[in-house]
Amino acid sequence: MMVPMARPRRSAADRGLGSMHRADRRRKLAAFRDGDRCWRCGRPMYGWQQLDLDHVTDRVFGGAGGPTRLAHRSCNRRAGAALSTPVRLARLALAARLRKVDASTPPVPLTRRW
Repeated sequence: MMVPMARPRRSAADRGLGSMHRADRRRKLAAFRDGDRCWRCGRPMYGWQQLDLDHVTDRVFGGAGGPTRLAHRSCNRRAGAALSTPVRLARLALAARLRKVDASTPPVPLTRRW
């Protein structure tokens, strides 16, 4: 039985979360107080929980450089998965339609008329 190869995990910098993102996260964690509310779910956050720096405008819509807030890791990841899956599927469907259109149009002749 063949074991499927796992995709290599991209680094944070490859995903657009470089040094500026890490510095912003450190600043937000320094200002964080136990009991602050998660902006995604409204429940309190505590220092012993896993917290992420969450983009207010989601990254799939171009919010990589915009305002950020702390959120529960599970809330952030759930929101990202819920948004990125439909966007990814829509992009794949568009690419398939474009391939279909390209295949059905006749090729342009390579002659020049001066």
